[in-house]
Amino acid sequence: MCGIVSVIQKNWNATINYSAGRMFKQMLFADALRGTDGTGMFWMDTKKNQVLYNKVPKPSWEAIPQLSELNTLSGVSNWVVGHNRKSTMGVHTYENTHPFHEGHIVLVHNGTLSNQWELEKETGKCAVDSQVITKLLAKNKPKQALEKLEGAYALVWYNTNESKLYYARNKERPLWLVESDQYYFLVSEAELAHWIAARNDIEIIKTTEVPVGKIYSLMVNKNNKLHTNVTNFTPKEKKAIEYGYYDETYGYYNRSCQVPQLYAKKAGPEKWFTLGDTVTFSLISTFMINGVLKLRGRTVDKPVYQVEAIAENNSMVTQKFGTVMEGIITNIKFAFNSWTIECESVLPQIAPYQTEDGLLITDRILNQIDTKKCVACDANPPNDYDNAHIYFNVKTQEHEFLCPTCNKLNLSGDINKYGTI
Repeated sequence: MCGIVSVIQKNWNATINYSAGRMFKQMLFADALRGTDGTGMFWMDTKKNQVLYNKVPKPSWEAIPQLSELNTLSGVSNWVVGHNRKSTMGVHTYENTHPFHEGHIVLVHNGTLSNQWELEKETGKCAVDSQVITKLLAKNKPKQALEKLEGAYALVWYNTNESKLYYARNKERPLWLVESDQYYFLVSEAELAHWIAARNDIEIIKTTEVPVGKIYSLMVNKNNKLHTNVTNFTPKEKKAIEYGYYDETYGYYNRSCQVPQLYAKKAGPEKWFTLGDTVTFSLISTFMINGVLKLRGRTVDKPVYQVEAIAENNSMVTQKFGTVMEGIITNIKFAFNSWTIECESVLPQIAPYQTEDGLLITDRILNQIDTKKCVACDANPPNDYDNAHIYFNVKTQEHEFLCPTCNKLNLSGDINKYGTI
C-alpha cells in the first residue's frame, strides 16, 4: 500500500498558513507507515502560477530534509499533495517515485493495477502502473480513463490545462476528506489527519469517506470561490488472473480472456508447473527487500502467471525490462486474488524461437513438442520449427504443432493460433 496526504485551502485566493504547512510536513513524515520506498509532493505555486513537484526515492525521514519546499509552502501555495510509496513493482528510483508527470497531468496513486499489460497497448510500456494511469489521463477524459482501470486505486491528480484538482477511488483503496474551517485534508487515513490536526490546534469539523464511483474536481468559479464538480463513473470489478477458455473443437489459450475467481483458483499454475521444475519468465521489475534483490515477472511459455524470484546476486539489478529469465520453482501460492510462482537460481535465458507477434517459444515448449507428431499429417517433429505452427491445447493441457508443410497448406482448420514461428 501507499499513502496520500494533502492540505487544500478552501479559499483559493488565500494561501496555506504556517500551521497548515507544518501539519502537512508532519503528515508526510508519519505517513511513512504506509510506505518507505519513496516520498514526493506536488503543489500550486501561486506566485509563479504553476504546478511544481519534487520527489526523493527514500523514506520520509530521509527525504524531508531534501524537500526544501516544505519549509516555504506558507504564503506561497493554496494546496499541496504528498505521497509515500510502497513499491509493488519497479525499482526504487527517482523516476518511479510519485508524483508522476505526463503532459498536463501530475498524479499520485495508491494501489496496484491488475491489467497494466493490457493498458500498455494504448500507453506503451511503462515501468510502473502509476505511470500507465498518468498517460491514460493525459490522453482521455477522466471518466474514460478510470473505467479502463482494473485493480486497486485511489488517485489525486491535477490537470494544468483545466486548472482543476481531481480525486477518485474504487472500493479497493481508502480515501478520506477531512475538513476544518479553513482547509480540506485529503488523506488515505482519516485518523492520521485527526491526530496531526490535534497536535497543531486545528479543529476538525467533518470527516467523509470519498464515495466509490465518483470523480471530484476542484476549481475556482467566477466568484473566486472553490467549487466542486462531480462526475459518475463505473469502476471495473476486480477480476481473476489471466486464463484460457475452450473452443468447441480445440481448446486454446487466449491472453485477453479472464474468468471468475472461483474457477481461476481451481485451475492454478500447479496444472502446468511443479516444485523443482524450471519456469521461464519475462522480467518486469526488480526490487530490494532487506538487502536481497528480487525480480518480478510473468511467465512466457504457459498461461500467464506472476513470478517472483530471488536473484543470484545484486548485479542482476542491471537486467532490462523484458529480459527472459529462467529459475527453479520453490513455491506456488495463491494470495491477494492471484497466483504467484516463486523461484530461485535465476539466470537469463535466450528463447530459440519467437513468434510473429513476439511470443517466446522456449526450450520447455520445444521439449514437449519433440515427443509429439504433427496434428494434421502425423509426421514426426522437424529438425527445426521455422515456419511451423505451435499452439497450446487447453483440453490436453499441452503444446502441439503443425509441421511446416501442413502449416503452409493452411491445414490448421479452426485452431486459434498460439503462435506462428
